[in-house]
Amino acid sequence: MKISKIIAVLSLTVCMVSNLTISALATESTPEQTTKINENAYLTEKFYNASNDTIVCYMEGVPIRKDQVNEYGFVDAFTFVAKMKRGAGVPSSNYVTIPSGYNEAIVKTYLSAPRYGQTNTIYYLKHLHGAQLASSIETGDAQALIGLILCFVPNAQVPGFMIGLNAAHKAGVASNIKKRTNQGSAVRVNVASSTFGVFYGVFDWSGRVIETSKNYTDGTKETVNSIVFAYGQ
Repeated sequence: MKISKIIAVLSLTVCMVSNLTISALATESTPEQTTKINENAYLTEKFYNASNDTIVCYMEGVPIRKDQVNEYGFVDAFTFVAKMKRGAGVPSSNYVTIPSGYNEAIVKTYLSAPRYGQTNTIYYLKHLHGAQLASSIETGDAQALIGLILCFVPNAQVPGFMIGLNAAHKAGVASNIKKRTNQGSAVRVNVASSTFGVFYGVFDWSGRVIETSKNYTDGTKETVNSIVFAYGQ
């Protein structure tokens, strides 16, 4: 997608401060699986052809079946409650505290398992940027979304939401973000992309500590591709 001068100006407007400080932590690069999805689609033919008990993505370290995803790719947080309480089969996590001078982050990882690959993008946003994200999803304003992401990574490719922006709205992503940001709370938005499609999850976030990856014991491996920090409100 070509980014015009207008979008570049918009990106400066969306940022909370005119001279936004950005820090990027790059790790050893892992080839990412590219999922070819129709521009207006969010779930692939492979998803629709799969049986209901097929694992279509991993989220929060939990394998998600086809019948646990709504028609727009949203995974409700209640899906994880029982399993998290039991602790059975839930991998441990690696955490870092956001460095001083920053309070937001975008973490990008690649998850691999036998005959399976998945790209994860996790947005850790304070309430104002979270509210802006919800608004851009509700209105279908792709330019505003690009501007928000460019606050973190100038000239970045915008993942996840650019594939099926309208689907994210219908999935309930925006409304679930607003449940938190309307209370002045921070929010964590997970976007998982696999050959089955693009899947979304919205969760609470403490506002300081972020998860970088999980430690699986079943042969699944998650590698951190990048962590980008920024300052928002």
